Amino acid sequence: MPAPGAPAAPAADSSLERVLSQFLRLLAPPTDPASYFTDADREAIAAATGRAESGTSAEIRLAVVARCRRRSWYLIGQSGVAIAAAAVVASALLFFFAGEDPEDLYGVPKAPQSSVSWGRAALDPFLVTGLSLAAAGAGWFFAAYGLRAKAIRETADRIWTSLRMEQTRERTGILLLVALEERLVRIHVDRAIAAKLPPDTWKTLVGEVASGLSANEARPGAAARAAAHAIEEIGGLVAKDLPRAPDDVNELPDEPYVESK
Repeated sequence: MPAPGAPAAPAADSSLERVLSQFLRLLAPPTDPASYFTDADREAIAAATGRAESGTSAEIRLAVVARCRRRSWYLIGQSGVAIAAAAVVASALLFFFAGEDPEDLYGVPKAPQSSVSWGRAALDPFLVTGLSLAAAGAGWFFAAYGLRAKAIRETADRIWTSLRMEQTRERTGILLLVALEERLVRIHVDRAIAAKLPPDTWKTLVGEVASGLSANEARPGAAARAAAHAIEEIGGLVAKDLPRAPDDVNELPDEPYVESK
């Protein structure tokens, strides 16, 4: 298995914008990785990979997937569980306090029984709805921020094995993985790279590629340019510790790997 890579990075939006945009992307048809990059984009990425590897024994590969598998269901399921749990808790609280004085329960002045009954009938649905929405929001937050790293890591492991990245001669494989639906990015490295460079080496590059994904709709080609730049930067970072040997051969394709939906 490859050594731990850089953590997944979200696109550079505010937290609220990121969560809302992620929710809307779940409802929209998934992006087709095959059409995300143009032919010119792919050629530019392949050329950048060749330049990056010209001074190092590292083997760099960009992989693009539509989504981290099962990721959307994690998010939706977590929110659904949160809503259901909140409804149960709210109902239990209302049942438990059903006999309480309305002034104690809601902080409202005492009123005739008819007014109290009307007020409680109006307030109870608001309480249930408010608690449910709050819990759903919390559930969404923890799903989006707690599971995304695991999802992109598992996807990187799967792609790494599929592409036989561990079969380089000196274990110098580097995988730059992009998940389009979640706009997540991860750099996965083999043991020879991990022995020379700590995981936080890649943090800035991961963020730059994620920002390129975010900007791609407004500025077509931004994602490809960010990926090509990151690949060349990766080559520069590893060249000092892992220079290219005279007998070095290109063990992995320079063209990006694009997984079909």
